[in-house]
Amino acid sequence: MSVTLTETKLYTLDPTAVEKLVARYRAPMEYFAMTFVGDSAFAEDVVSEAIVRLLIKKPSLRDERALKTYLYTATKNAAIDFLRKRKREINRLEEE
Repeated sequence: MSVTLTETKLYTLDPTAVEKLVARYRAPMEYFAMTFVGDSAFAEDVVSEAIVRLLIKKPSLRDERALKTYLYTATKNAAIDFLRKRKREINRLEEE
């Protein structure tokens, strides 16, 4: 299945294009996120955050490879942000 999320569809947030994007990439992205966070529920949250970042930033993506690269980079960054936040929360709780 080929997913084409053209710049126009991304900027207008075409629901069909977004649904195709999520259907195609959610499972592999969750697996990738699991390698960072180690928990499937947290991985789902991380991937949701990555998709939201894509929709908010709406980068100029010329082809599917650029989209895939962006999504995996956004997933990695969201996972790192999640781990930092979690570490701060644990440290705060230990200080109390």
